[in-house]
Amino acid sequence: MHPSTTKGQLRNARERFQALLQNRDTSEKLWQGLFADCPFILSESLPLRLLPSDIHPLARPGRSEPDFMFFARESAMPVFGSIEIKRADSPILTLPRKQIITLSRTASTALQQAREYTRQKQPIVSLHDTLFVGGATFVFVIMGLSDEIITKVTSAVLEEQFRRLVPRGCQILPYDTLLRLFERATPPRVILLVPATYKESSPGGSGFCGL
Repeated sequence: MHPSTTKGQLRNARERFQALLQNRDTSEKLWQGLFADCPFILSESLPLRLLPSDIHPLARPGRSEPDFMFFARESAMPVFGSIEIKRADSPILTLPRKQIITLSRTASTALQQAREYTRQKQPIVSLHDTLFVGGATFVFVIMGLSDEIITKVTSAVLEEQFRRLVPRGCQILPYDTLLRLFERATPPRVILLVPATYKESSPGGSGFCGL
């Protein structure tokens, strides 16, 4: 957990995340708002060394761009990439024929858009007197639920196809998977229950006290 993020902020963000996920048809705009308000959800959950300040909301009206970009300047090599947000009820996969699996149109389009933006916007930075063009680049698409993958990828053949569907440096993260990753970084709320103590020496009182 980054020092600037408090335990209370983590717990509140987790509760907002859980509430949105209970409503499977939550709009993309609400998800975008959650991650814009709480960028530490992404920095704590994505498999990269990121700070909340590395994540920047985009999705500006009238522009063809992903929902978020990230740029980690302080890592050993600059890390740059894009994050595309879709709905939790968006399908990830389709099964056009038996033992054939493909990405859904929504998933495929989201990946293509985010990859193209990342390719076009690769930064040129100077780090320790060395010039890097882009450094390591990554693309994440957050959409759907993991149950769909479990129910559709039911054989070794389909599993091998599924691995090849997503290009290297890209990852599709279902919302419930992202929530589990974030919960690992979120300290549980501990409520201490202290039993009341009978006070024989307190005349007229109720005889019990608590904290």
